[in-house]
Amino acid sequence: MKDWARLLGDPAGEAVLRVSPGDAAAAGSAAAALGFHVARLDGPSLEDKAALIKAAARALRFPAYFGGTFDSLFDCLGDLEDWLPAPGWVIILADSAAACPKDPEALTAFLDTVSDAAKASKKPLRIVVS
Repeated sequence: MKDWARLLGDPAGEAVLRVSPGDAAAAGSAAAALGFHVARLDGPSLEDKAALIKAAARALRFPAYFGGTFDSLFDCLGDLEDWLPAPGWVIILADSAAACPKDPEALTAFLDTVSDAAKASKKPLRIVVS
């Protein structure tokens, strides 16, 4: 059994956690129990970069000024506390193998952006990829 409180709660921990679908559900439940905001993204519904970024912005309640780019994604992830106060944030990306079939590099860039934002964050920011 994984120690989700440790894996999710350490601000200096690994930002991208690759897990099985069952573990993704367990991570989401553990994150909610920690009081974290849990954002869920469904891989098959994310056909390209635009859909991926738009879904993340919606799930994380980004403000209207969000620019829809990876740079603005990084900026908004760094400012989550301003509109989505929580002890931490977890993005669950379910069925990631089906995400971005029209733009496979977009998924890699998205994960890199979340990872970079997590490194700069004082609070835990994780993406759980199944």
